[in-house]
Parts: sequence; C-alpha cells; structure tokens
Amino acid sequence: MTAVIDASHEKLGEWVYAYIVILKAELQVDEESPIRCSKGQLAAYEYPCRIIIHESLPMTATRKILQRELTEEMTPEV
Repeated sequence: MTAVIDASHEKLGEWVYAYIVILKAELQVDEESPIRCSKGQLAAYEYPCRIIIHESLPMTATRKILQRELTEEMTPEV
C-alpha cells in the first residue's frame, strides 16, 4: 500500500514524498530502492525525494487514505 504526497518547500517549490506500507513481513525494502527504481522511469521532478516506511497509513471508515493527515505530519527539510 502506498501514498504519494507533496509538501511545500521554500526553495524548490514542492517535494514529493512516498509513504510505503510493507504488507509482507518477509520483504525487506530500504528507503533507497524505490527511488533508484523510479529514477529510471520518471522525470526528475516526479520521483519521490524521500520514502517513508510505515506500519500503517491513516484511513477513513471506507478504507481511503487520509492524505491530509500525512501532509500535516510532513515537515519539509531545507
């Protein structure tokens, strides 16, 4: 399960962040492998600058991801 959000950045405009939930415990995913994979397929402004691995994502009762809450917890690094 994934969610991709953008956060404002005072120098660059916006940064792209990807939240990943690993559903199978035996899978080992580091933060750099999805970035390396997406760099070959996406333009520089499209691939995420940071991957955040979570155990779960905030959801509504109908199982929609609450991206608003993810955006609020993200503080851009300058």
